[in-house]
Amino acid sequence: MHWQMQTWNKVHVMAAVYEMGFHVLHSDTDTTWFADPYPYFKRLVLDAPVHATFSTDSLETRNKKGAIELEHNTNAHVNINTGIYFVKQYPEGNAFFKTWRQIQALDLGHDQDGLNTLVRGQFFRGDKKYPRALMKGTYVEYVVGHTHQVMDHPLYEVHWVWSGGTMESKQQLMRETKLFWDPPHYYGVDDQNLQLVTIGPLWRPKLVTIGPLWRPKHLQLVTIGPLWWPK
Repeated sequence: MHWQMQTWNKVHVMAAVYEMGFHVLHSDTDTTWFADPYPYFKRLVLDAPVHATFSTDSLETRNKKGAIELEHNTNAHVNINTGIYFVKQYPEGNAFFKTWRQIQALDLGHDQDGLNTLVRGQFFRGDKKYPRALMKGTYVEYVVGHTHQVMDHPLYEVHWVWSGGTMESKQQLMRETKLFWDPPHYYGVDDQNLQLVTIGPLWRPKLVTIGPLWRPKHLQLVTIGPLWWPK
């Protein structure tokens, strides 16, 4: 698929830049940065025994409130997301990129599938033909909603990931944070009989069940709209 090839092209470009001797920070185009991440990466990666950090698809954090740390909620069962990652210069760095790129020939999917196969081994999709997790470490986590406000964590970026099967799903996430441009009538400016209904961050201290699904402890933003509601 053309889209899968494009994702692998990103890895080839990042590897070429890395080979020049630079640390590399990859950020998908559907990412918005709200603060300079350099102090974060310098303290927790460049000045620490960490080679690389990757975002994950986890929807909760196990870090303490107010703690600026790498994410504690990681293991071989947590899916890595290659939308955002930082790799610093280290002796085996070029070999890491080379091995990741070689997985493309296995035709397992896009670049993210390749990295998850490399890092998580048979824990990725339960494929027993691969060894157990090949790498250990902590991955930077991105979360949904307003977790950073609830947990008093600094917000560096938001990756507008898919929450549905269309582009509108990304736009809706942006609307929830009022970062997507819409004409005034969308917000009821031209119609005094309508108002935009929103729900702020919620804190749930216990696990709750919704049908067969388990929701994590930290429910951030419940989306039921935006809804038009008569005044």
